[in-house]
Amino acid sequence: MRTFGQSPNATGEGVERTPEDIKASELDINKLVGINDYTMCNQTFPDPFITCTFITNETIYINLFANAELKHIHFIYDIKNQCMVGQKQEKIMVCTEKNFPYKCFFNEEKEEIYSFYRQGQAFIINSKDCSKYTYDRMTEMDLG
Repeated sequence: MRTFGQSPNATGEGVERTPEDIKASELDINKLVGINDYTMCNQTFPDPFITCTFITNETIYINLFANAELKHIHFIYDIKNQCMVGQKQEKIMVCTEKNFPYKCFFNEEKEEIYSFYRQGQAFIINSKDCSKYTYDRMTEMDLG
């Protein structure tokens, strides 16, 4: 993951980051969560197997799908301190290898994150403690 923007100087004005600054702030998600780099996107879909949403200016929710293991992984990352907040969470899913997280959203009022998968799985995650989450599968009956 690479973040974009400018770093403030001593007077609070933005200054461009050097290539070294950018490299130092990049996050290797595979290394952080301890998975290999074998997962490849589906050729027929332009979507990645990972989505994210900002919770605050300094924290971001990240979720991904390790398709060989049919495993959902999610965590919250502190960009400023360059560390995971709490522990990563994992869930083996009943689905095919062609599944992936499609979208995720942060609900500021309820302090919840909603993550939806291509094949109908849905997560509701507590934004203060990502170990507190619910998992369900939506069907066409849920949509009316």
